[in-house]
Amino acid sequence: MRSKEKYSSAVSISEFLAEMKGLHFNPEEESYEQIITREIHAEDLKHLLLLPYEITIIEHAGNLILKTSGKDGGPAAECFYQNEKKSRVFLHTHPLNDEPPMDTPSFQDARPIAHPSTPLLLAHANGITLFQHPICDPRNGKPLEHDDDAIKNTVRMFLHAKRITLFKEDRGGKSYFPQLDKNRQIALQREFAEKSGMILKEAVWDDDEKKLKPLLDILNLRSKMEVVSGLRSACRRRLFINSNRDQ
Repeated sequence: MRSKEKYSSAVSISEFLAEMKGLHFNPEEESYEQIITREIHAEDLKHLLLLPYEITIIEHAGNLILKTSGKDGGPAAECFYQNEKKSRVFLHTHPLNDEPPMDTPSFQDARPIAHPSTPLLLAHANGITLFQHPICDPRNGKPLEHDDDAIKNTVRMFLHAKRITLFKEDRGGKSYFPQLDKNRQIALQREFAEKSGMILKEAVWDDDEKKLKPLLDILNLRSKMEVVSGLRSACRRRLFINSNRDQ
């Protein structure tokens, strides 16, 4: 993937959108990166959802960096991927042009892209979801390692128990996930996210500002999230959001 960086100065979301308007490119083959101002509002995220490709926002060296991505997040440039691992926040979008809209963390989102302590935010058709990587096996509540292979295998076994597979070569009488009804796909991913302890907090666009503000403060680096999780039988966790605090 070719990456075009625009790091001369920070711009607002509206300025970024104006610059991208009418620009035709293949997000699966090239991406755009831009430093953006640390004052992102709910309306800004709603406008990003109108783009026909995913958007990712991370922090690097105190700056918020926006990057365009492909349909499923796409392969990130290596330098961007390394920054994701160190970022103080990680937000991505599920575009509104998905039909039906994907309003939950996906199986792809379960993979441990960022550091375990990094707040993960998802902007989607219904609002904003604060989530973490899976912390337990949704089938039995046993603690789950922050490991890509462990999480992929847990997803596979979760679907296997429902006679569903992600892989054509492993069908053996099971349903093939990509061929399921889209609403069924979304429901399964929502179930996995809930039962594996991924979802921490949610706010819908119609909520008053007080409910959206804690999540926007995390994105704008004005608050710090801490998740305390011990051994649990049903993915219990405690969430603390410390507002108005420089990190």
